[in-house]
Amino acid sequence: PKGFTRRYGNSITARIGVVARDGLDACVYQGTVPPKNATPPKSSKPPKMPGEEYESLQPLPPLEDVVQELPEAPEPLAPASTPETEVPPEAEPATAPPVSDPPDEVPPAPSTT
Repeated sequence: PKGFTRRYGNSITARIGVVARDGLDACVYQGTVPPKNATPPKSSKPPKMPGEEYESLQPLPPLEDVVQELPEAPEPLAPASTPETEVPPEAEPATAPPVSDPPDEVPPAPSTT
């Protein structure tokens, strides 16, 4: 599939039942009679399964051909260049301003008369 079908195919497929149930496609079939006992023609190719392109018909290699030890890696030609970065000094914790003591006197309550 290409273009519109590829982009919207799953969305269309998911909504086919709703369209049929609610009769939203009636304008397409207006003035025609559906064929009786007619089924769509069968496809000549079997449907392709997702991930089928990764399957292989070749059997797996025998276990005695499996490598037991990994070969040693060659040493690098030049050391990896890493830019030198300066580590920032530890930030000093911020000190909160001192809290003043609450006043000893309590203000008079407002009258409610």
